[in-house]
Amino acid sequence: MAIFTDSKSTLGAVYPAGENGASPWDRLEPLISPDQVKADHLWGIPLVSATAHPLTGMVDVYTDEMIKRRIEASLSEIEEELHIRIMPVQIRERQPFSYEDFKQFGFFRLRQRPCSSVQSLAIVSSDGTVFYTLPLEWIETGYLYQGQINILPLSPVAGSSDVSGGSAIISGPAASVFLMALSAARNIPAYWTVTYTIGFEDGKIPRIVNELIGIQTAMNILSVIAPTYQKTSSSLGIDGMSQSVGTPGPNLFQGRMKELQDKKNLIKKQLKVAFGSSIITGVI
Repeated sequence: MAIFTDSKSTLGAVYPAGENGASPWDRLEPLISPDQVKADHLWGIPLVSATAHPLTGMVDVYTDEMIKRRIEASLSEIEEELHIRIMPVQIRERQPFSYEDFKQFGFFRLRQRPCSSVQSLAIVSSDGTVFYTLPLEWIETGYLYQGQINILPLSPVAGSSDVSGGSAIISGPAASVFLMALSAARNIPAYWTVTYTIGFEDGKIPRIVNELIGIQTAMNILSVIAPTYQKTSSSLGIDGMSQSVGTPGPNLFQGRMKELQDKKNLIKKQLKVAFGSSIITGVI
């Protein structure tokens, strides 16, 4: 699990946004397991190939280890589809200085989400020299789950102004003068550097996210097993009467695949709203 000692977290949980743990209903759980995938999404479906191996004469079995690898692959697919991160990772991101945004209490819209904590907000030159690091006390994280932070220089901070150590924390009126000086510029590209953490803590994945991972895993598994079912037909004739018998072949799981796809589309829409994937950046 990612651990960052010097950080400021969002208010309450990332999902549901702002929850403080007072609810008796547990909405978070560990990453979905192979047994859960089989019980919740593949119940009644034999996870074996319908075609025997040409050398051994045995049918191949889709093992728990194979399901585990497919869960990990499906997790990555979901992250890319929703443009979010599920497993925690630390991001270092450059942000421009915008005078219009700065007037709105230093409005920032972080590019990746869901955001769980901020480690630093600093003014860094193009060669990596840190000129100024804002105190974490000034960083407002009330809307961090939406990818938004603000600068609220209202709390007194006792610190030093040592730039040689890679940061400069200025306290009292000097800090206000420093920030006010930015109003002389309208826009400065790549002025700020924000270090923050996205994703959910290990073992604390929302149930709805696990549901989506399980659905994607089941769909991927069925797409591998289905081609082993060959479409066959036979005819039986007795006393001039005949009857034809056929098997659906790869289309055997088509109905189940459609149900899973419909449910996946519904959950994706819900999660995009929950994590603000479609929120417009900047101040209007």
